[in-house]
Amino acid sequence: MKVIADMHIHSRFSVDGKDDMMTMCRAAVDRGMRYICFTEHFDMNPRDYGFGYFAFKKFSEAIDMARDEFGGTISILKGLEFGEPHLYPKEFETMLKKDFDVILGAVHWLGQFLIGQKELEENFGQEEIFEKYYTEVLKATRFGGFDILARQSQVKFQS
Repeated sequence: MKVIADMHIHSRFSVDGKDDMMTMCRAAVDRGMRYICFTEHFDMNPRDYGFGYFAFKKFSEAIDMARDEFGGTISILKGLEFGEPHLYPKEFETMLKKDFDVILGAVHWLGQFLIGQKELEENFGQEEIFEKYYTEVLKATRFGGFDILARQSQVKFQS
């Protein structure tokens, strides 16, 4: 099966992104993709290493440049991955007013712990972590307002 879209990619506009947008667009075109969505992290938790990192204006300018360069070959969507929207409703509402094509809701934090952080596993058992995570996901989902719920893939346990 050929993959024609990727709706969750991060460029250098996310704190955890490594590649520039143009390079990523070229790679997507070379693979025959028809749609990509740059969903850069927007994190309001002051403990998050991405707090304050996202630059909307520069991101928008880069999206426009990528669309100018690749627009005839691939559809480039402007997205955002908003961490814990239910905990930051005012900030979430502000971002909803911007010209995003897609907004992902995500849960990256369980209280004071970042998911995947070693200290989370040291303080809680596996069952309790999953219970906390899915309780928080349910809160975010009930809050709503986003287009896609991003899943967390960093919860790992030693066997």
